[in-house]
Amino acid sequence: MKKKVFVVGLLISFIIMLLVLTGCSSNDNNNNTDNDSNDIYDQASSANSDLAQIEVKEKLDIAYTSIQSEFLVESALGSSLTFADYCTQSKLQENLDNAILNSLVWNDNVSEGTITYNGETFSFTLSSEGEVSVTNSEE
Repeated sequence: MKKKVFVVGLLISFIIMLLVLTGCSSNDNNNNTDNDSNDIYDQASSANSDLAQIEVKEKLDIAYTSIQSEFLVESALGSSLTFADYCTQSKLQENLDNAILNSLVWNDNVSEGTITYNGETFSFTLSSEGEVSVTNSEE
């Protein structure tokens, strides 16, 4: 009888030691998994936002090129408009796919504005020389 009690006690001690050493009885293991999942989600969200920012820049580059071509034709026909006069918010919006131009303001040869794409709002600058920069409005 004493031998059975000793073996059961030893077995229980072994199981408790195994649980303590592996951390199976700890809630920290689950918290680490949740933090890892949140980190992965944050990284994926950031990557999606970065991708959307790149897509907005490409859309603005294409729109600029199209408007610049039209402007050069108008200039050749004797129009006295400057690029800033020709590149209006409505003209730029005509050349943007799946994006909503919220604002566009020209200051000398540089315009600033905001654009919404895939539910995110981005700020951008566009120069009359075709330089485009885009930043996430939340940054």
